[in-house]
Amino acid sequence: FQGFYMGGLPHVLELFEIFRTAFPNKWDGLAKGMSCGDEAKIYHAAHNLKPLFRMIGIDRFNKHLNTLASKKSDLAEEKLAAFQNIESRLPQIMYMTAIEIARMKNFIRATS
Repeated sequence: FQGFYMGGLPHVLELFEIFRTAFPNKWDGLAKGMSCGDEAKIYHAAHNLKPLFRMIGIDRFNKHLNTLASKKSDLAEEKLAAFQNIESRLPQIMYMTAIEIARMKNFIRATS
Protein backbone atom coordinates (compact mmCIF):
# COMPACT_ATOMS: atom_id res chain seq x y z
CA PHE A 1 0.00 0.00 0.00
CA GLN A 2 2.87 2.39 0.61
CA GLY A 3 3.70 2.31 -3.09
CA PHE A 4 0.07 2.69 -4.10
CA TYR A 5 -0.53 5.70 -1.83
CA MET A 6 2.09 8.41 -1.94
CA GLY A 7 1.13 9.57 1.55
CA GLY A 8 2.71 6.51 3.13
CA LEU A 9 1.37 3.99 5.55
CA PRO A 10 -0.21 6.42 8.06
CA HIS A 11 -2.33 7.81 5.22
CA VAL A 12 -3.38 4.31 4.15
CA LEU A 13 -4.29 3.47 7.74
CA GLU A 14 -6.47 6.56 7.89
CA LEU A 15 -8.25 5.55 4.67
CA PHE A 16 -8.93 2.04 5.99
CA GLU A 17 -10.31 3.49 9.21
CA ILE A 18 -12.54 5.86 7.23
CA PHE A 19 -13.80 2.87 5.25
CA ARG A 20 -14.57 0.90 8.43
CA THR A 21 -16.40 3.87 9.93
CA ALA A 22 -18.37 5.02 6.89
CA PHE A 23 -19.12 1.71 5.18
CA PRO A 24 -21.82 0.28 7.50
CA ASN A 25 -24.05 3.35 7.20
CA LYS A 26 -23.64 3.59 3.43
CA TRP A 27 -24.24 -0.15 2.99
CA ASP A 28 -27.31 0.09 5.21
CA GLY A 29 -28.68 2.79 2.89
CA LEU A 30 -28.22 0.50 -0.08
CA ALA A 31 -29.77 -2.47 1.74
CA LYS A 32 -32.79 -0.37 2.73
CA GLY A 33 -33.17 0.90 -0.81
CA MET A 34 -33.05 -2.65 -2.12
CA SER A 35 -35.57 -3.94 0.40
CA CYS A 36 -38.17 -1.30 -0.45
CA GLY A 37 -37.28 -0.91 -4.14
CA ASP A 38 -36.39 2.77 -3.75
CA GLU A 39 -34.42 3.46 -6.92
CA ALA A 40 -33.23 6.89 -5.73
CA LYS A 41 -31.78 5.40 -2.51
CA ILE A 42 -30.14 2.58 -4.45
CA TYR A 43 -28.63 5.01 -6.96
CA HIS A 44 -27.20 7.35 -4.32
CA ALA A 45 -25.94 4.58 -2.05
CA ALA A 46 -24.19 2.81 -4.93
CA HIS A 47 -22.47 6.04 -5.92
CA ASN A 48 -21.42 6.67 -2.33
CA LEU A 49 -19.95 3.19 -1.99
CA LYS A 50 -17.73 3.38 -5.08
CA PRO A 51 -15.13 5.75 -3.63
CA LEU A 52 -15.07 3.88 -0.33
CA PHE A 53 -14.11 0.64 -2.05
CA ARG A 54 -11.69 2.44 -4.36
CA MET A 55 -9.79 4.15 -1.55
CA ILE A 56 -8.83 0.80 -0.03
CA GLY A 57 -7.92 -0.71 -3.38
CA ILE A 58 -11.05 -2.77 -4.06
CA ASP A 59 -12.20 -2.03 -7.59
CA ARG A 60 -13.75 -5.40 -8.36
CA PHE A 61 -17.21 -4.20 -7.29
CA ASN A 62 -17.35 -1.27 -9.72
CA LYS A 63 -19.30 -3.33 -12.26
CA HIS A 64 -21.84 -4.33 -9.61
CA LEU A 65 -22.11 -0.79 -8.26
CA ASN A 66 -22.59 0.56 -11.77
CA THR A 67 -25.41 -1.94 -12.28
CA LEU A 68 -26.99 -0.86 -9.00
CA ALA A 69 -26.66 2.81 -9.95
CA SER A 70 -28.24 2.28 -13.36
CA LYS A 71 -31.47 4.13 -13.91
CA LYS A 72 -32.74 1.48 -16.30
CA SER A 73 -35.93 0.04 -14.88
CA ASP A 74 -35.54 -3.34 -16.59
CA LEU A 75 -32.49 -4.36 -14.54
CA ALA A 76 -34.24 -5.55 -11.36
CA GLU A 77 -32.80 -9.07 -11.54
CA GLU A 78 -29.32 -7.79 -12.39
CA LYS A 79 -29.46 -5.30 -9.52
CA LEU A 80 -30.47 -8.00 -7.08
CA ALA A 81 -27.64 -10.25 -8.31
CA ALA A 82 -25.13 -7.36 -8.03
CA PHE A 83 -26.29 -6.57 -4.51
CA GLN A 84 -26.10 -10.21 -3.45
CA ASN A 85 -22.65 -10.60 -5.00
CA ILE A 86 -21.25 -7.77 -2.90
CA GLU A 87 -23.22 -8.74 0.19
CA SER A 88 -21.87 -12.30 0.10
CA ARG A 89 -18.33 -10.96 0.30
CA LEU A 90 -18.87 -8.43 3.08
CA PRO A 91 -17.82 -10.66 5.99
CA GLN A 92 -14.52 -11.34 4.25
CA ILE A 93 -13.99 -7.67 3.38
CA MET A 94 -14.71 -6.49 6.90
CA TYR A 95 -12.48 -9.20 8.38
CA MET A 96 -9.60 -8.41 6.03
CA THR A 97 -9.84 -4.65 6.58
CA ALA A 98 -9.72 -5.21 10.36
CA ILE A 99 -6.65 -7.42 9.93
CA GLU A 100 -4.94 -4.86 7.69
CA ILE A 101 -5.66 -2.04 10.13
CA ALA A 102 -4.11 -4.07 12.96
CA ARG A 103 -1.08 -4.95 10.83
CA MET A 104 -0.53 -1.33 9.81
CA LYS A 105 -0.83 -0.11 13.40
CA ASN A 106 1.64 -2.75 14.59
CA PHE A 107 4.09 -1.88 11.81
CA ILE A 108 3.84 1.85 12.49
CA ARG A 109 4.35 1.25 16.23
CA ALA A 110 7.31 -1.04 15.61
CA THR A 111 9.04 1.39 13.25
CA SER A 112 8.40 4.59 15.20
